[in-house]
Amino acid sequence: MMMGFPLAFVSDGWHTSMSLQIFILELIFDFLFYFLIWFLLVILIDRCLVQIKIAKILTGILWILSTITFVFAVWIASFPEQIFEMKRDWNMQVLATGYKLTWKHQDRPDFNK
Repeated sequence: MMMGFPLAFVSDGWHTSMSLQIFILELIFDFLFYFLIWFLLVILIDRCLVQIKIAKILTGILWILSTITFVFAVWIASFPEQIFEMKRDWNMQVLATGYKLTWKHQDRPDFNK
């Protein structure tokens, strides 16, 4: 099971059930892709539709939420079970795609079909 869009950058680890394999180049590409899309969307709305004015309290709340999310991600990544690799060095076959919410059960696709 791999996750990420447009490139899959994280998958289940092979040596223990609680580990992850994180591929750095794919992660950086996805991050830059998301950043570029949101940046262009905000710039287009700000320049073409309506000027965006954000209250300082909302900015503070967004900074706090972003910091908490970042700290949690660093904490998860610092577990010794996680494996970091620069690039995925094996081919993958897409058996199923889609999005399920985190709390919904995700069935593994059948390889024999």
